Amino acid sequence: MALIIDCPSCAAKLRLADNLIGKQIQCPFCKKPLQIPSPEQPPEAALGSSASKETLPEEEMESGMEEPPKSKKRKKKRVRSNSSEPEPVNEYAWAWWLYGGVGIVVVVAVLARILMNPESSGLVRFYATQLMIMLPISMVIFFAAVLLSSLVFGELDIGEFHVALVKAFFLCLFVNLVLLITFGGMISFFAWLFGVMVFFRLDPWETRILVFINWALNWILIMVLAAVMMSKFVKEVEKATQDPNSMRGHPASKWAANYSLSPKPNINQGIPVYYLPRKG
Repeated sequence: MALIIDCPSCAAKLRLADNLIGKQIQCPFCKKPLQIPSPEQPPEAALGSSASKETLPEEEMESGMEEPPKSKKRKKKRVRSNSSEPEPVNEYAWAWWLYGGVGIVVVVAVLARILMNPESSGLVRFYATQLMIMLPISMVIFFAAVLLSSLVFGELDIGEFHVALVKAFFLCLFVNLVLLITFGGMISFFAWLFGVMVFFRLDPWETRILVFINWALNWILIMVLAAVMMSKFVKEVEKATQDPNSMRGHPASKWAANYSLSPKPNINQGIPVYYLPRKG
């Protein structure tokens, strides 16, 4: 007849043979000595073993020795920040608004002075006109790209609106100045990438998404604007060629003095194409 007792050290259930009653053995789990009680002695261990024998299921009786119950490990839960806590306020927001606003006024005043000065060269006036037109349009496209990126890929944190407005102005000014240099269109994407990371401190993934959408929209707009301005300039040169007195002092009159317009039909599309051969 087998005897089942509990180890007082590790609480493991041990199934023992009758010939071990009254002897001292070593628990196979905790390796501590264990005195097997005799049937004549009614200690608490013996009572506990008999009670456990009555309530022990048949599966555990057949399994022999069982492992001690393992303590359950408590799962660590991630501490989430309380959404009700107020977000930190930028202490230098007033500086961006004050000094940035002064900088915006200075830039606009300089561009307006160039446009109103009749002694400015045609190329400088062309660049100033391009900046005056492209700066507000680029800012609108930038915030449209931010909104589109937030709707598609999740909310983008660009800070307080009045601070973001100033940052967007100088970012667009920086990129449009890059576009004025030789091969500026080829590096404008990297200018956007660098500017967004410096001004708005977004992570690389958000920066790439925002810059790609914004750069694509700006590039399309630049191509359309360049085509419109070139078409207008060609018409002014044509007018100066036909009536030089009406366009005296206009940059188109200088082109009309050195070049002539000779419209040639495009056979495929039926659209007149203007060539500017030098007068010889």
